[in-house]
Amino acid sequence: YSPGLGSGLSNGEAWVGAWVDAGYVVVTISHPITNDIIWDTQQVSFTQRLQQSLASPQYDLRVFDCQFVITECLLGSQSTVLQAIFPAKSEIKLEDFIDPARIGIAGHSYGALTVQSICRQTAGSLYDPRIKAAIAFSPGAMSQASAQNMRQVKVPFFCIMGDQDNQVTFKKGAEKMTLGMPLAKRRWVYDNLPKGLRQLWIVSPADHMSFAGEVVDSQSFSRDIAIEPKGEQETWERINEMTTRFWNYHLRAESKNHVLPAAAAEYEKSLQNFLQPKDVFEIG
Repeated sequence: YSPGLGSGLSNGEAWVGAWVDAGYVVVTISHPITNDIIWDTQQVSFTQRLQQSLASPQYDLRVFDCQFVITECLLGSQSTVLQAIFPAKSEIKLEDFIDPARIGIAGHSYGALTVQSICRQTAGSLYDPRIKAAIAFSPGAMSQASAQNMRQVKVPFFCIMGDQDNQVTFKKGAEKMTLGMPLAKRRWVYDNLPKGLRQLWIVSPADHMSFAGEVVDSQSFSRDIAIEPKGEQETWERINEMTTRFWNYHLRAESKNHVLPAAAAEYEKSLQNFLQPKDVFEIG
């Protein structure tokens, strides 16, 4: 799981916990430079932190982080990195719990861009063939040309966004920066995904930070909707159900490609149970 800009290990904890409860091994990555260190202004200003996190090398480095973590998890007890983290006497062999043929990736916002990059097979891309399914919370593309890169995706790809999923302002004291894009540009990602692999859910009501999957500090992030904690929790519970079913369908089904075509109608019907009247849902 790849968090959004300015977020650490608690990002996405609402659904990460649900996925773990469903039997998945989940690793949340705290990406250096773009994680919650941006709020540390002891050495540099908040604006400088944001500028560093948005510098072009970070987009590729976040993908490298994901590739590195996958490799180390598959190495398990043979990984020198994991040996340094876990006690030497631990009897847990991580590789015994991970099927290398059933690896999924998910992320929010900056993390969604990371997911988009690692899943598309374009010239000079950072594509990783070990990824078998993907979920992008608040994906996006700044242009139609960049959105067209999504035509090269070869795995099931679930786009989740809010009906008010546009921009968000990062704030610390007097410093602030507005980032993001209109919902229409987020929709471009889904529109360019190959038919047969794409799935779209526009959640109502929800804004960009609805997909943080954790309590959001309004002093740090702007919100486009006023939603009570109970309503936010209900949205998260729906996300938990929808995303877990997506993983189960595309990663757990016992077939050559881990998908049972005959069960497609049943799968889609099961998702309908968690939709609200104003939601938009498509399986293209």
